[in-house]
Amino acid sequence: GQEEEEKKRQEEGEKKRQEEEETKRQEEEETKRQEEAETKRQEEEAKRRQEEEAKKRQDEEDLKRAEDLVAIYLPKCRVFDVDADELHRQLYGIRVPVLVVGGEVALEGPFGETDVMKLAQSLRAQDECHDDSDHE
Repeated sequence: GQEEEEKKRQEEGEKKRQEEEETKRQEEEETKRQEEAETKRQEEEAKRRQEEEAKKRQDEEDLKRAEDLVAIYLPKCRVFDVDADELHRQLYGIRVPVLVVGGEVALEGPFGETDVMKLAQSLRAQDECHDDSDHE
């Protein structure tokens, strides 16, 4: 009688201890999964920020290069910040830099020296008697 009850209590105690250990192990695994997920989320967020910053730097470099090319090849052309004016922001949005000739978009997005040089040559041929003050 008493030995069997003692044995039964020991078995129940062992079973309870094993269940508690299993619960603790599962909780630790879940905590580890959550930490890994948070680490991954943070890494992805950092990568996204780096990519955004790199894109912003590239956009700024493209704009500066466009301004420099316009200053060289189309010195009378007006240069302005599209974002400084709501009308131009609506017209051109994210297509910057934009080179407008006679109210029409002649070049948009990142463009190179060859593009501006060809445009300038074409405009000079058309504008032999005019200046290029209507170009933006």
